[in-house]
Amino acid sequence: MSSGNSKKLKSIAFDLDTKALKENYTKGDWHNAYNDINPVMIDYTLQLKDKFFNESLTFQKKKAKSIKTSKKTEQKIQSFSQGFLR
Repeated sequence: MSSGNSKKLKSIAFDLDTKALKENYTKGDWHNAYNDINPVMIDYTLQLKDKFFNESLTFQKKKAKSIKTSKKTEQKIQSFSQGFLR
């Protein structure tokens, strides 16, 4: 039985539209877009080119913190994605 304080592995996997990147990426080589995403992924570690993992969120005692982190991440993602629309 779980103690309720165990850490859960969270992951985010995604794929970028490489055709759109080739046409719209303004910061040099479009391959760098994957590196540009890294600072936006608060509390996550890049494991593969397009997969981020988080082992540090604990869900019972730190539930409020994980919700706050999610909102902060969402704001950064919105800001980041607007950069691609320019």
